[in-house]
Amino acid sequence: MRVDLAAETLSSTVAKAIRHFLNDDAEETAVFIERFNKFFDILNVKNYTECYLKRKYNKTPYRWDKDIRLEWLETVFLPWLDEWEQEAKSQKELKAEERNKLILSSETLLGIRITSLSFIELIRYIFTIPGVKSFLSENISQDPLEKFFGRQRQRGGVNENPTTKQFLVNNQALRVVNSIKIDTSKGNTRGSNQDTVIIDDGPLQKRRRCSKPIANTPLLSPDDSQNDMINLTSKI
Repeated sequence: MRVDLAAETLSSTVAKAIRHFLNDDAEETAVFIERFNKFFDILNVKNYTECYLKRKYNKTPYRWDKDIRLEWLETVFLPWLDEWEQEAKSQKELKAEERNKLILSSETLLGIRITSLSFIELIRYIFTIPGVKSFLSENISQDPLEKFFGRQRQRGGVNENPTTKQFLVNNQALRVVNSIKIDTSKGNTRGSNQDTVIIDDGPLQKRRRCSKPIANTPLLSPDDSQNDMINLTSKI
């Protein structure tokens, strides 16, 4: 599973391209992409500036319990999934196996519904806590856990059942490595896209010589030169 590629495929850019280059028969596909793109953005608010830099309202930090995005999940997104599922099941002329291909799997639909309803209730609960002024939804993402245990498996190699001691040794090694390691932006989880500083030890480009000769100018003014000559004569 590649989350980064899925996010690029289910994007508003792809939806606009489908509407531009294809006919009206692809409208529902564009709607599907747009709604899952919005769903993905709602659950992955990571900072306070991305919404302005990329002009994405759905990436705005949550600041109160009556956010319009929560209402969209309740009144648009979840009912749309229910309607889609009912329409697929109503195709009685098709076999059960073929009807199942018209909709997402039941496990996926259940996971989306549980995630959406739990997220709505969580946001509403968070803003009942005194002192809470904003919330970034990426803080409840499971990406850090996936990254941590993925690196544990990588350290273990073929050993799929490490002991407690081996787990702690691997954890200590990961701490040392992570302190000097640069995260990658590829893979199943999203890493940080920090720019790497490149140090080049190659020779500098030579500067071109000035074509016009520099005029001979005295280092000292005429008055200074005369005073120096008088001082020198007096010493002699």
